[in-house]
Amino acid sequence: MIYSLMSLADLRGSIIVLDAYPSDSLFLKLTDHRSRLHLTLSKLPGTSQYLAFNPIALTPLSLSHIFADNNFLGNPTSICPYPFFVASVMPNYLLANNHFIVSDGVCSREYRDAANIFAIRLRDISASVLPNRISFPTLRNPCSIRYSRTLKLLLNKLSSPLVENVSFIHEMGAHDEISYKASDYKQKLLAYDADYSHALLKIAGYVRQTRSADYLLVLSDHGPRTGFFGPLDADTMDIGSWHDKDIHSYFMYFIPLSHKKELVKVSSLLSAHFKSDQPIRYKYDFASQILVRRTLLKSDSSNNIAQKEQVKIRDTK
Repeated sequence: MIYSLMSLADLRGSIIVLDAYPSDSLFLKLTDHRSRLHLTLSKLPGTSQYLAFNPIALTPLSLSHIFADNNFLGNPTSICPYPFFVASVMPNYLLANNHFIVSDGVCSREYRDAANIFAIRLRDISASVLPNRISFPTLRNPCSIRYSRTLKLLLNKLSSPLVENVSFIHEMGAHDEISYKASDYKQKLLAYDADYSHALLKIAGYVRQTRSADYLLVLSDHGPRTGFFGPLDADTMDIGSWHDKDIHSYFMYFIPLSHKKELVKVSSLLSAHFKSDQPIRYKYDFASQILVRRTLLKSDSSNNIAQKEQVKIRDTK
């Protein structure tokens, strides 16, 4: 649904994914500081902000669910994992990284071992979900929007004529470089937060000035999965708890940058879409290659008794 909205013929835009980045409230919980990034984005003129929970915290499936409402939970044979969507969509990716490789994106030279194809490096996800396993080297080059060289190259890309109406920037810097098991995770997260805030403000200003796009859509795909609030493979969790937010929460900012009337329609439909969010959570069992539905606990204020949802198992073979 969301990708269809973003692909409207009369609109051009860029989707920026900040992989596994914490929501505003979770950032405060983790660092004892307000997020400069979230504050900056929320104050951009006309911005709509959304917070929701993804059924599964696994990027190829979580983004497929966000962008296409993909019902992989109900019918495993219809899985259309991001970024391929079973070749029904070939997104215009502008930034290469250690997980997503494009032949002509920014930083593609740093991944010369990748053939001139669009590919995904499968590190954690089961081959039963994405069967074509391809290995790429782990690189630690400054291929992140936080670096001025990369940002400059991306701005040039954004101003170039696009074949598709929608371009993607999938930012993996914080995801790859911040270890929540390390003692310096707060300092690193705060540093990334300041750099991301600067970079996205610069992108928004550049796009608005050059009229190269009508909007930005900035989002995460799931929580940072720190493990501070409960085990990542837990079978149960409280709806909306810090444990739940740590694993399943994601945010989205819709930032209009032109005055096209279609943007009002998109904003209205996005608001209606997020109001219908359903409380469903799954974990992925890598050993068994199955999706396991978590038991969600919710407080009943009338009798203070915890109500449980039935646990179901869905085989993805």
